Amino acid sequence: MVRPRSSTAESFEEGRLPAPPRPGTRSRFGREDVEFSRAIGFVDATFAIAATLLVTTLIPGPKAWSSWSDLYDAVAGPFLAFAISFVVIAAYWFGNHQFVASLDALTPRVVVATLWLLAFVVLLPFTTDGLGRDLGSAEVTTVVYAVNVALVSTAEWVIYRAAVQQGLFRNPPSRIEANASTLCQLLPSAVFLVSIAIALLWSPSAARWSWLSLLVLSPIAGRWANRRIAAADGTPLAS
Repeated sequence: MVRPRSSTAESFEEGRLPAPPRPGTRSRFGREDVEFSRAIGFVDATFAIAATLLVTTLIPGPKAWSSWSDLYDAVAGPFLAFAISFVVIAAYWFGNHQFVASLDALTPRVVVATLWLLAFVVLLPFTTDGLGRDLGSAEVTTVVYAVNVALVSTAEWVIYRAAVQQGLFRNPPSRIEANASTLCQLLPSAVFLVSIAIALLWSPSAARWSWLSLLVLSPIAGRWANRRIAAADGTPLAS
């Protein structure tokens, strides 16, 4: 027996009604969607956990509490590494916070790229522990930490480029703005990668000191980027 077709099915075929969405076919999540909030909540929680876990790198041991000098000897290096990594995590979280505030939507591509960023962020407590306590070779701990931070910085740039290419910004950046942002985002990667060469060819201590160059180079890059953007026409990039 042939079953009669419903008027609703005929309406779908004739194009009078939109076809119902199929599971797994969405490629864009607006700010009002629960998927957007879930993704950002997961990112914020992961950054917070990574920052909290840094305190586990401060393990002075019972003898360190017997005198001020013993405590200093036990935690001076680890605490300095803790401070550096906390600033790194806080800076990249704040950068991600500003990035998300400028978005109109998320896509699976950006979400997956963000998961890679988080994978490198949660490694920071591990590499910080080696850096602060000089476990084994100072060269190894310095290089591993530098690679870790360089990967975090590069992942941030990958996320930004994906958002530009997919037209996810509320106000699409001009080509000059996108290129200027690329310089600022990849500058930390460049500094930490150069520090690897310094550690291998010269001295791990010198490599660590070279990280401080970001205190000078970052403001210079920011001013240069602002001047480039101000001088540009500001034509939006095609999505």
